[in-house]
Amino acid sequence: MNNVRSILRITRYQFLQLVRNPRLYMIMICNFIFLSTLIVPLRRFMKLYYVKATPFLFGFLFSHASVVFCFFVGIVLLFSNAPFFNHSQMFLVIRTKKLVWALGQMLYLLAGSVLYFLLLYGMSLLFLIPHISFRNEWGEVWNTLVRTDLGLQCGVTLAISADILNRFDPMELQCWIFLIGVLNALLIGLILFFCNLYFHREVGITVAILLILAPYRLSFMPDFLHYIVTVAWLDPTYLFYSPTYNIS
Repeated sequence: MNNVRSILRITRYQFLQLVRNPRLYMIMICNFIFLSTLIVPLRRFMKLYYVKATPFLFGFLFSHASVVFCFFVGIVLLFSNAPFFNHSQMFLVIRTKKLVWALGQMLYLLAGSVLYFLLLYGMSLLFLIPHISFRNEWGEVWNTLVRTDLGLQCGVTLAISADILNRFDPMELQCWIFLIGVLNALLIGLILFFCNLYFHREVGITVAILLILAPYRLSFMPDFLHYIVTVAWLDPTYLFYSPTYNIS
């Protein structure tokens, strides 16, 4: 029981450090600027046709390999200095066992990943304001983009599959994408943690960046790599239907 409390104490300490870290907010500002250029055509479409979107943009953002890259580079920057070791951490290691300290760090990586994707989801809602309707259905915007070419005429580049809309409930898809995103962020955090712990920091960053870049060339790679490059699974059309990863 004491070990559990120590793990939670270490996690809480690291999480508070994250919330106070300007790096987190700079990363989110960069993500916001990047997404704003991508979402402008969608906002133009909603304004032109006087339609409102239900709050499920988040699940379709990852159809762009560039969005996947941008978001996960943010994770690499956020966790690049793992394991998070300073004078305070040295004191914690002395007071607790190394295993307890490591588990606290890993639990923090999970908590930080959840926070990061919650912020991204909140950002996806901001881009829909004031053209947003809080209903638990796909609604007219997403169905129109799938079944007509009006979106293409406005320059909307979101890849939305009719099969996805027919097979999944809106919240079900958002939960799947959110879960896969958090687990991939945790995986990248753990790669950085162990590579930085046992090798040079450059090794961890290199491995993480290669994993993030892999979706760009995945269609040219052997089939077994499709099961290893888990970052590509964030594209719902790839995860459930497409045999190859298509760059939008």
